Amino acid sequence: MNGIGMLFQDVIGMLLGIQLLLPLFDQRGDFGAALCGDGVGVDMPEFGVPLEIGKGRIVREGTSVALLSLGTRLSECLLAAETLAAHGLTATVADARFAKPLDVDLVLRLAREHEVLITVEEGAIGGFGSYVLQALAQHGALDHGLKVRAMVLPDAFIDQDSPTAMYAKAGLDAKGIVAKVFEALGKDARREIVQLVGKSSPKGA
Repeated sequence: MNGIGMLFQDVIGMLLGIQLLLPLFDQRGDFGAALCGDGVGVDMPEFGVPLEIGKGRIVREGTSVALLSLGTRLSECLLAAETLAAHGLTATVADARFAKPLDVDLVLRLAREHEVLITVEEGAIGGFGSYVLQALAQHGALDHGLKVRAMVLPDAFIDQDSPTAMYAKAGLDAKGIVAKVFEALGKDARREIVQLVGKSSPKGA
């Protein structure tokens, strides 16, 4: 959890003409894994492939919920998608890669094809989620019942701990993402989890 990274997209993003790139799982490897030892990386290819500026990608296809991640929370989005699938909700997981220029085509596709769109970022209010909401509003994608939620770091100090514990306190782990989806759908996350556990438990146990 990097305070500089929070300011990077929220403050520097206001500068005219600047590009904000936070790739993950790309063919350059995961820089988080190299620096922190706690990231999820990939094997390095013999020849690197340049990223197309302003283009994100679909990592997992679904139909009910869209999880649009910028940066390090992509792996947690994939874990959340697994939990949602167990509840009968198939989730599309997308890696935005760029906050600016934003992949508007990708954002509009996710809005058009899903009931719920959740943006997930390791940033403060006013960052990537705000860019997405602005694009949706400009194109009228909020006029037809789409449920949108932006997940960001809370406006509060979080005590120093392991990255895993700090993300959990911030609600930016897989559990928090699943809870946000249920909230958007008007469901009780705790009740859903209890029902899931009950269905998976052996009879007579």
